Amino acid sequence: MSSLALLLVLSLAPACTSDPNWSWRHAPGDAPPAVPSARVPAGPHDDALADTSGPRRALPPGPATYRYGAKFEPPDGRILHGMGQWPNGNRNYIDALDDPALDPAVALFFLHLGDWVRPWEAFLDTGFKLFRVEVDAGRMLHLSLGLYGLDLESREKAPIDRELSRPSRFDEHVRDVALTVRKLGVPTFVRIGYEFNGPWNGYSPVYFPLAYRRIVEIFREEQADNAAFVWCWEASSPGDFDARDDDAWRWYPGDDVVDWFGLDLFNAADFSPQSLSRGQVSRYGNTLRFLELAERHGKPVLLSESGAVYVDITAAEADGRRDWAAWFEPFFAFMAAHPIIKGFHYCNSDWKGNATAQANGWKDGDISHNAWIARRYAEELRNPVYLHSGELHLLRGWPGAADGGAQPPAGASSR
Repeated sequence: MSSLALLLVLSLAPACTSDPNWSWRHAPGDAPPAVPSARVPAGPHDDALADTSGPRRALPPGPATYRYGAKFEPPDGRILHGMGQWPNGNRNYIDALDDPALDPAVALFFLHLGDWVRPWEAFLDTGFKLFRVEVDAGRMLHLSLGLYGLDLESREKAPIDRELSRPSRFDEHVRDVALTVRKLGVPTFVRIGYEFNGPWNGYSPVYFPLAYRRIVEIFREEQADNAAFVWCWEASSPGDFDARDDDAWRWYPGDDVVDWFGLDLFNAADFSPQSLSRGQVSRYGNTLRFLELAERHGKPVLLSESGAVYVDITAAEADGRRDWAAWFEPFFAFMAAHPIIKGFHYCNSDWKGNATAQANGWKDGDISHNAWIARRYAEELRNPVYLHSGELHLLRGWPGAADGGAQPPAGASSR
């Protein structure tokens, strides 16, 4: 196994594994294996695909505007297209799209800030090389920072948000990451302590907001001005993201250190109106509350992780059509219905190659394993609302872009 692949297996494995029953521990051999993709043959588009489009988002007329005035925000009406996380799955994803014009604009990566079995310096150096590959391919980065490490004696996951909330030896790890982002130079989403109140992380509402703030402060001290900071909730987590204790936010670190709200979606119940429960706060209802909170704070929303982990994609066309109706159609309809959502990442993987994921019901979500889904997915992404790698210069504040940091329209929020 190459050193780059080893980095992903050993340290990035918690990525896109947000089920509340998910166990973070899995061995290197559990990483999703390479599976031959069902590459879609070149040919005319299938007119029948249009029947499953669902709601469509229309591009607004006139010059580009940026409603929220956020760092690296796409023009209003546009949705930034990203991918993650495993190398094999990413290759299959790009093959399935089969069109350079649909190349993802963002690559998703994960990096923990605590101790691990590998020396920190070697770990970060390997990560830098991996990030560089995507930058050289013309993509921006989405770097997710886990506020945890490994207890080298017990081999248990060890949260370090308490340590990061005040000066500690981990400050140097944060500083190294900030300098790495600055050195890479490309605009980068930095998602700090992603899925903050997920039980699988073990973060504390007492320390997490302080840890988030300190990390942003260190990035700013190191002048990593190409970073935009993301505060991310996972939709199967508790719904206390907007709770306040003694007139202070339980989890929210503050508008001055948050550029984007992040939202992770895997279960269709989290984004489908059909999941509404009678007389109860549904998972979908909590998702809508999170979007409303983002609107109140004037922040665009990035779907930081998403994936059809429960449908179990197979090669059969009839199965692909059912899977599309069960997960993909409501997912794209959800984005179309909520203009505050300005970006998404699809985690393309066959999770049955991971023993722990399989035990928790995660299945094959690799779009390349069904030719009909792959063709329909590519057709969806040809909608001009999606912003791919060739249009990154349209993002607000993109280096050298004509907007020069364009301001939002009059009356809109700018933070």
